[in-house]
Amino acid sequence: MSTASPTLYGTGQVVSWSVSPTLPAGISLDTSTGDISGTPTAITSSAIYTITATNSGGSDTTEVTIVVNDALPVITYSSTSYTLTKDVAMTSSTPTVTGGAVVTWSISPSLPSGLTFETSNGTIWGTPTGITSSASYTVSATNTGGTDTVALTIVVNDAAPTDFTYSPNTFTLTKGTAMTTVTPTANGGTITSYSVSPTLPAGLSLDTSTGAISGTPTAVTSSASYTITATNTGGT
Repeated sequence: MSTASPTLYGTGQVVSWSVSPTLPAGISLDTSTGDISGTPTAITSSAIYTITATNSGGSDTTEVTIVVNDALPVITYSSTSYTLTKDVAMTSSTPTVTGGAVVTWSISPSLPSGLTFETSNGTIWGTPTGITSSASYTVSATNTGGTDTVALTIVVNDAAPTDFTYSPNTFTLTKGTAMTTVTPTANGGTITSYSVSPTLPAGLSLDTSTGAISGTPTAVTSSASYTITATNTGGT
């Protein structure tokens, strides 16, 4: 702390100084000058201390209020950005704390469904159960010295499509004759869009929302390979 020195009025010289009750650990009163100084070593709540200045003419008193707060906490996470997958457990993330001990933890806004914020130590863990777009979440760590915050970015993607296939996957068609519509099957997350490369033969089309291939070919084409891509937030 910065040394606190008393201001004296009148002409009498103070012979001795005393304090009651005893000052917080690490802080002392200089009994010859009345200076209060030192480095507090323990947290203490607000309290009143009576300082007495004495000489042969008598004594005078004044009161000082002292509170010793903890050092401000400083928190860090190993990463501030998390890209998660729906229904897949995330690797738990526990912050590192320097400075003073954290008394309370909080996060705002609430985490995506399925994730938990541990209010005892700031750990984030769980298995997300819904798809969410990228958003910022503020973690706050508080003690008597104040509050430190850190912003985390979390996005939850769907599981990527898997086992995507058409049955059959080879088609021998006749010009001018409608083909039987064929719809794909897939596992994994819900597919949000389909695309094809190169463009299908004239008269045929790919439904980009269902993946169905249908139509009536209007031209003769030689055998060719076409790549159908199924996509969602988790990938293709």
